[in-house]
Amino acid sequence: MISSVAVAIRRMSATESTETLTIYQMSVITLCTILLLLPFGFTLPAWPDALGLAAAGVGNGSRNSGGRAPCRWHRPRRSCR
Repeated sequence: MISSVAVAIRRMSATESTETLTIYQMSVITLCTILLLLPFGFTLPAWPDALGLAAAGVGNGSRNSGGRAPCRWHRPRRSCR
């Protein structure tokens, strides 16, 4: 499964920009999360949990080469600057 996704991303990167592929990925993940979680109900996280989630998101973005992780996913390393 993972290799088929990698092949699909490489093929799409020939015609789509990195930004477009990132928006596609974020949209699909958001839509799937909403559709899968809504039937089970949703509760807002407590403040400490929300702060932890926010810190994890910021930390993940800044740790991966200055927040450029999507570039590493969609383009070969030599073209990421």
